[in-house]
Amino acid sequence: MDERDYQAMNKDMKNENIFKQAVDHFGVENQLLKLVEEMAELTQAIIKYKFEPSSQNFKNLIEEYVDVEIVKSQIDETELMYHAELIYLDFRVEKIHKLRQLLKTSEKTKVDN
Repeated sequence: MDERDYQAMNKDMKNENIFKQAVDHFGVENQLLKLVEEMAELTQAIIKYKFEPSSQNFKNLIEEYVDVEIVKSQIDETELMYHAELIYLDFRVEKIHKLRQLLKTSEKTKVDN
């Protein structure tokens, strides 16, 4: 990638309107299904990299991760997520709390052994 590619990439990253345009164009339902498809491809890439670690498989894993992030960003721009923001935040706090508890329990078990 040259400097122009990086400038274009930064412009795209700052221009979140593209995500709203995409979901408006393709529709929420289609993009939800696209998200499922991309997550399945990411799952496959993770498994492939786990059993066949190589630079190509790692690049494929990262590419699929980016695809998931881009489609997720489109979903984030929808009315569906706008209205679900409080529910989302409640779940996020709960899940982070559970993770914190798991780490504490795991650390205690680690120390006891």
